[in-house]
Amino acid sequence: MDFPLGDLQSICREFGIGDLIAVEGRLGGFVNTNLKIKTEKGLFVIRIYREKFDPQRIHYAHDIISILRSSNVPALMPIQNKFENYFSTYNDHFIEVTPFVQANHFQWIPNQAYFSGIMLRKMHQTLMHVKKDPPPRQSIYDYYNWSVLDDMSKLQPLYNWTNQNILEIYQINELILNNSRNLESVSIDLPTTILHGDWHPGNQLYQKNGEVCCILDFDSIQRGECVFDVAYALYFYLLKDKSEALGKPFLQGYGVLSEQEQMVLPVMIAKLGLFFGSFINKGDLEFSKQKELVEWVLSQEGIKTLQDMVRPDIAR
Repeated sequence: MDFPLGDLQSICREFGIGDLIAVEGRLGGFVNTNLKIKTEKGLFVIRIYREKFDPQRIHYAHDIISILRSSNVPALMPIQNKFENYFSTYNDHFIEVTPFVQANHFQWIPNQAYFSGIMLRKMHQTLMHVKKDPPPRQSIYDYYNWSVLDDMSKLQPLYNWTNQNILEIYQINELILNNSRNLESVSIDLPTTILHGDWHPGNQLYQKNGEVCCILDFDSIQRGECVFDVAYALYFYLLKDKSEALGKPFLQGYGVLSEQEQMVLPVMIAKLGLFFGSFINKGDLEFSKQKELVEWVLSQEGIKTLQDMVRPDIAR
């Protein structure tokens, strides 16, 4: 998504961050466009959303960020514009502006995973009793229970799946269903909170010692089972390395999971793999890689690896 320099200049003036000097490049993000810019007042990020957002939902997200910041959870708050709003609409796009935080990105090292777990637990505890939110239009949390039978008509034109692809999707879905039996009664006892909903390691920034100094991207917050955020983080760690190398320190930081949470963990991770492989299907999220991960995480080896991760038997 490209914005003319004149439009970016107008956004800079609306948010009082000085005249635009340069666009320094795009930052990561699957859905939205994040532009790192330099102005006469410093470095900032202009976030341009591709989808229309509900103002009530936006205000709620900013309220959550305020609650977190008041509890010393380093959530990134957008900058107010000249109308004292934390967002704006420009050429039919929703816009937020934030300071650019000079910090380390996730480098797939255990110390960062450990502090990510500590920060997630602190966030969950801080938001445990916050009232239910206006739901997002769509979220990964809502989709992790998606039905292949209901949605195959959406997937086929999206990726032009072959009959063999469709068969593999059905097979993976059936494998997950076979491992999901009798979990419904367990799920009703799982503790809930306001989830981050996208606890990808790239949505946190880190100090040199590994501590989390900034949490990004609150688009997906909503009430749900705490273990979903845990499973989400473990999913990305296991996709990178099917071992305890990152998951173990992450769970040491997060703390003890209940027996019920441990029971649903493999299936939650597997459902995330099926979702990403079916709807994203590119790069590290390519379906073939997700199929391999799903089969592994539901195998005896995968389940044993997860069981070893959750055992609090190794002190730091």
